[in-house]
Amino acid sequence: MKSGIKHFFGETFCRNNKILAFSTFVFEMKIKSSDKFKIERS
Repeated sequence: MKSGIKHFFGETFCRNNKILAFSTFVFEMKIKSSDKFKIERS
């Protein structure tokens, strides 16, 4: 039972980490593109 719970939390944590990494990547790309946009406009 305990190992099952550990496994479940491990899977969830792994998935959340992937989502977090992906959203961080998207966020950085947005910042980079907005910086480019600012530089091009000025």
